[in-house]
Amino acid sequence: MGEAPNFTRLGDERPQGASAAYSYHEAAAHEAAFQLAAFHEAAFQLAAFQEAEAQLAAFQEAEAQLAWFQEAEAQLAWFQDAWFQLAWFHEAVGVLAAAALAQLAESNEVPPVPSVATYWLRARFGFGT
Repeated sequence: MGEAPNFTRLGDERPQGASAAYSYHEAAAHEAAFQLAAFHEAAFQLAAFQEAEAQLAAFQEAEAQLAWFQEAEAQLAWFQDAWFQLAWFHEAVGVLAAAALAQLAESNEVPPVPSVATYWLRARFGFGT
Protein backbone atom coordinates (compact mmCIF):
# COMPACT_ATOMS: atom_id res chain seq x y z
CA MET A 1 0.00 0.00 0.00
CA GLY A 2 0.99 3.59 -0.38
CA GLU A 3 2.07 6.12 2.14
CA ALA A 4 -0.50 7.86 4.24
CA PRO A 5 -0.68 11.62 3.82
CA ASN A 6 0.81 13.71 6.59
CA PHE A 7 -2.00 15.93 8.03
CA THR A 8 -1.11 18.69 10.42
CA ARG A 9 -4.63 19.14 11.77
CA LEU A 10 -7.78 17.19 11.65
CA GLY A 11 -9.65 18.09 8.46
CA ASP A 12 -6.65 19.71 6.77
CA GLU A 13 -6.13 17.73 3.58
CA ARG A 14 -3.21 19.70 2.15
CA PRO A 15 -0.19 17.52 1.56
CA GLN A 16 3.10 18.54 3.06
CA GLY A 17 6.52 18.83 1.40
CA ALA A 18 7.38 19.09 -2.30
CA SER A 19 3.90 18.23 -3.53
CA ALA A 20 2.47 21.08 -1.39
CA ALA A 21 4.74 23.61 -3.12
CA TYR A 22 3.68 22.22 -6.52
CA SER A 23 0.01 22.53 -5.54
CA TYR A 24 0.55 26.11 -4.40
CA HIS A 25 2.22 27.06 -7.69
CA GLU A 26 -0.48 25.27 -9.65
CA ALA A 27 -3.19 27.16 -7.76
CA ALA A 28 -1.33 30.44 -8.28
CA ALA A 29 -1.05 29.68 -12.02
CA HIS A 30 -4.78 28.93 -12.20
CA GLU A 31 -5.53 32.17 -10.35
CA ALA A 32 -3.21 34.13 -12.68
CA ALA A 33 -4.85 32.53 -15.74
CA PHE A 34 -8.29 33.40 -14.37
CA GLN A 35 -7.23 37.01 -13.69
CA LEU A 36 -5.70 37.27 -17.17
CA ALA A 37 -8.93 35.99 -18.72
CA ALA A 38 -10.93 38.47 -16.63
CA PHE A 39 -8.57 41.26 -17.75
CA HIS A 40 -9.00 40.28 -21.40
CA GLU A 41 -12.77 40.20 -20.97
CA ALA A 42 -12.74 43.64 -19.34
CA ALA A 43 -10.49 45.00 -22.12
CA PHE A 44 -12.84 43.54 -24.74
CA GLN A 45 -15.87 45.10 -23.03
CA LEU A 46 -14.08 48.46 -22.79
CA ALA A 47 -13.22 48.33 -26.49
CA ALA A 48 -16.84 47.41 -27.32
CA PHE A 49 -18.10 50.29 -25.18
CA GLN A 50 -15.71 52.75 -26.82
CA GLU A 51 -16.79 51.53 -30.26
CA ALA A 52 -20.44 51.97 -29.29
CA GLU A 53 -19.65 55.48 -28.03
CA ALA A 54 -17.95 56.33 -31.35
CA GLN A 55 -20.92 54.96 -33.31
CA LEU A 56 -23.31 56.99 -31.15
CA ALA A 57 -21.29 60.15 -31.82
CA ALA A 58 -21.30 59.39 -35.56
CA PHE A 59 -25.06 58.79 -35.46
CA GLN A 60 -25.65 62.07 -33.63
CA GLU A 61 -23.49 63.91 -36.17
CA ALA A 62 -25.42 62.31 -39.04
CA GLU A 63 -28.69 63.23 -37.34
CA ALA A 64 -27.55 66.87 -37.00
CA GLN A 65 -26.55 66.94 -40.67
CA LEU A 66 -29.91 65.46 -41.63
CA ALA A 67 -31.69 68.18 -39.66
CA TRP A 68 -29.53 70.81 -41.38
CA PHE A 69 -30.31 69.28 -44.78
CA GLN A 70 -34.04 69.23 -44.03
CA GLU A 71 -33.88 72.88 -42.97
CA ALA A 72 -32.05 73.75 -46.19
CA GLU A 73 -34.64 71.79 -48.17
CA ALA A 74 -37.48 73.69 -46.44
CA GLN A 75 -35.78 77.01 -47.21
CA LEU A 76 -35.33 75.94 -50.83
CA ALA A 77 -39.05 75.09 -51.06
CA TRP A 78 -39.90 78.48 -49.54
CA PHE A 79 -37.57 80.22 -52.02
CA GLN A 80 -39.08 78.33 -54.96
CA ASP A 81 -42.57 79.28 -53.80
CA ALA A 82 -41.54 82.94 -53.49
CA TRP A 83 -39.92 82.76 -56.94
CA PHE A 84 -43.14 81.29 -58.38
CA GLN A 85 -45.23 84.03 -56.77
CA LEU A 86 -42.86 86.70 -58.11
CA ALA A 87 -43.08 85.23 -61.62
CA TRP A 88 -46.87 85.08 -61.30
CA PHE A 89 -46.90 88.74 -60.18
CA HIS A 90 -44.71 89.81 -63.13
CA GLU A 91 -46.96 87.90 -65.51
CA ALA A 92 -50.06 89.51 -64.02
CA VAL A 93 -48.49 92.99 -64.30
CA GLY A 94 -47.60 92.28 -67.94
CA VAL A 95 -51.14 91.14 -68.69
CA LEU A 96 -52.59 94.20 -66.97
CA ALA A 97 -50.22 96.54 -68.84
CA ALA A 98 -51.08 94.88 -72.14
CA ALA A 99 -54.80 95.19 -71.34
CA ALA A 100 -54.40 98.87 -70.40
CA LEU A 101 -52.49 99.58 -73.63
CA ALA A 102 -55.10 97.71 -75.66
CA GLN A 103 -57.86 99.70 -73.98
CA LEU A 104 -55.99 102.97 -74.58
CA ALA A 105 -55.45 102.09 -78.26
CA GLU A 106 -59.10 101.16 -78.63
CA SER A 107 -60.31 104.43 -77.14
CA ASN A 108 -58.17 106.56 -79.51
CA GLU A 109 -57.11 108.78 -76.63
CA VAL A 110 -53.65 110.15 -76.06
CA PRO A 111 -51.89 110.48 -72.75
CA PRO A 112 -52.14 113.95 -71.18
CA VAL A 113 -49.46 116.51 -72.02
CA PRO A 114 -47.58 117.83 -69.01
CA SER A 115 -48.34 121.40 -68.06
CA VAL A 116 -45.91 124.31 -67.96
CA ALA A 117 -45.88 124.19 -64.16
CA THR A 118 -44.66 120.61 -64.28
CA TYR A 119 -41.75 121.60 -66.47
CA TRP A 120 -40.98 124.54 -64.19
CA LEU A 121 -40.90 122.24 -61.08
CA ARG A 122 -38.68 119.70 -62.74
CA ALA A 123 -36.07 122.29 -63.59
CA ARG A 124 -36.21 123.97 -60.22
CA PHE A 125 -35.80 120.81 -58.12
CA GLY A 126 -33.45 119.05 -60.48
CA PHE A 127 -35.89 116.34 -61.50
CA GLY A 128 -35.72 117.00 -65.22
CA THR A 129 -33.31 118.07 -67.87
